[in-house]
Amino acid sequence: TYPAALIAEEIITPGDGQLRALFVTAGNPVLSVPNGPMLEKALDELDLLVSLDLYVNETNSHADYVLPATTFLERYDVPFSFANC
Repeated sequence: TYPAALIAEEIITPGDGQLRALFVTAGNPVLSVPNGPMLEKALDELDLLVSLDLYVNETNSHADYVLPATTFLERYDVPFSFANC
């Protein structure tokens, strides 16, 4: 794992052992980490970007694959606030 603030640098720095693939789950690092514009440019240099999310956002608009996440209505463990308890 990498600190979120360093993801862009790890992608764009040449050499072996650098970040070449990224799997983002229900997040939008382009908006939530420092230096988002640099990260947005760096995402296009990845070999693979996969996103698991409910909505299209600034990060997964660069993804090679966007997989649908489940909503609370599609789960067996419904939170108590929705279970009329």
